[in-house]
Amino acid sequence: MKKLLLILLFSVVLLLGCTSDGTGDGADNGSDDDAGDEDNGDQGNNGDNENNGDAGDTPNFLDVISSPATAYKHRYTFETQGMLSGDASGEVTMYMKYPKMRLDSEIDIEGNTTESRTYFDNSSGLEYTVCTNYTGDWTCMTMPQTQYDAGAYQTASNSVAAAEENPNNYTITYEGTRQVIGMTTQCFKMVPNDEPEKWMKVCYSAYGVAHYMEAYNGEYTTITETIEFSTNVTDADFEPPIEPTNMADLFPDDFDPSMIPGME
Repeated sequence: MKKLLLILLFSVVLLLGCTSDGTGDGADNGSDDDAGDEDNGDQGNNGDNENNGDAGDTPNFLDVISSPATAYKHRYTFETQGMLSGDASGEVTMYMKYPKMRLDSEIDIEGNTTESRTYFDNSSGLEYTVCTNYTGDWTCMTMPQTQYDAGAYQTASNSVAAAEENPNNYTITYEGTRQVIGMTTQCFKMVPNDEPEKWMKVCYSAYGVAHYMEAYNGEYTTITETIEFSTNVTDADFEPPIEPTNMADLFPDDFDPSMIPGME
């Protein structure tokens, strides 16, 4: 169970880190076009998907991430390699309609699959509802609202977001393009200046969304790749499958959410 929660948390902060605070004004933000619904392209680390480009057409990292879409559905696969507790793989789907987000995952750990959905609402402080399905029946719990701004929480929790927020703390190198479900993405390698043994390669589409990532944190490697992307989302996508239990009802009125481990 602990391993499952850690992997789910990684998926949450990874995808949060690939979104902005919703203030971007990119031309594609309100588009109703779909990408990848019909052509999922080639998956995996096939070299045919990559083009190293040349110095004459090198894009600027900040320009690429400056105006991300604020409403979309994003489904991707992930795989970890080299974890002491065993490799893990799975599939995650994110629904984004700022300031709300929903994250679905089907995670396989050593042959056992668990389905989960996590709903975030940052309308007035970060509030989230967690739903899990282990045996065919859903259970949902709404966590106490915290005073943390989602953007600050993302940046503190996620190296991708940290690189986007503080690019001067990283050595960022353009690594050409990569085809992902028919979209041409711009790829950058990011190496923390104070931890050069770690690195990540992230590829962004014209939507300002990361569609491929390969990262090494000094211990194990994580690879994610988009298999479906659409800008069609509705308010109904952010409704839990059952009425959730409000965890705030189980705690005293003076309960401080920061006392929960990991929420300090």
